[in-house]
Amino acid sequence: MAKDLGLTHSEVFGVLSLGLFSSAAQDDEPWCLYVGLVAPHHPLVAPQEFYDLYPLDSLPPDKLRQRDGYKQHPWLEKMSHAMVGEDGWQNEEERRSAIAAYYGLTSYMDHNVGRIVDALRASGQFDDTTIIYSSDHGENIGVRDLWGKMNMYEESAAIPLIVAPAPNAASAPRATCATTASLLDISETILDHFDADLPGDRPGQSLYAMAQTDDNTDRAVFSEYHAIGAVSGAFMLRKGRWKLIEYVGFEPEMFDLDTDPEELTDLAQNPDYADVLAMLKAEMRQVCDLEAVNAMAFADQEEMIKAYGGKEIAATMGAPSSTPPPKT
Repeated sequence: MAKDLGLTHSEVFGVLSLGLFSSAAQDDEPWCLYVGLVAPHHPLVAPQEFYDLYPLDSLPPDKLRQRDGYKQHPWLEKMSHAMVGEDGWQNEEERRSAIAAYYGLTSYMDHNVGRIVDALRASGQFDDTTIIYSSDHGENIGVRDLWGKMNMYEESAAIPLIVAPAPNAASAPRATCATTASLLDISETILDHFDADLPGDRPGQSLYAMAQTDDNTDRAVFSEYHAIGAVSGAFMLRKGRWKLIEYVGFEPEMFDLDTDPEELTDLAQNPDYADVLAMLKAEMRQVCDLEAVNAMAFADQEEMIKAYGGKEIAATMGAPSSTPPPKT
């Protein structure tokens, strides 16, 4: 059941997501509302007042640019050929303006989250509403000379995940939880919140239950990518301090996020970490057969293209890759 908070989509336009769950609304019926805000998202066009919060000379310095000696992984190099990235900027000032606009869009999104919370208070439902604040992905905004997402580095894969329990909740989870989590856990949390049942086995775990038990930093989370620009499947496994990225047909990458949070040093070819690499690869293959899944993805894409009438026709179909810019 969705609840009307008195806001229109155009009013909250800013991809951040909010899940709002109320167990004791004014009409005594529980309700659940999903709010997906567009910003921050391409095109990088921010409302002026929010863009002005980030003067170009106040932005953090560039990180991991090829002009400074950074080397992209060969899989990312090939992906870059399919995208308009660093070669799309007219000059460095325009590039940094895009970064400022992304930050401005993020602040604009924060502003609209505040409006939603204010609407909850005004409707008298705030004290009985639990809010989950998260996002579907991150953004490179030029780090590693990459723009967008479509990769497994922390800039893209790490997202916020905050559960704010209703002030009237009978009990609240501890303030922080170090157990590795993923978006798959949110659906289980919704079921837990409403004491609902859904048959079948799923890899997710309720964030409520997770926060009420000891931290499990060795819990493995998994991600895969087969979409725009992918010349083969990319797979990621995060387990404790370690992250493994595997690309079908290419060498893997492995990082120690405790000592190397910027993911600067690839340990996959370092013989001192061969046991860790073997452990992570074995754990990855408990999730899926990488080569088989890669083949399935390409076969599915080929069938879809054929159903549309071939590549020439398929290339003209679908939505644009970015949200249309706002009209002036």
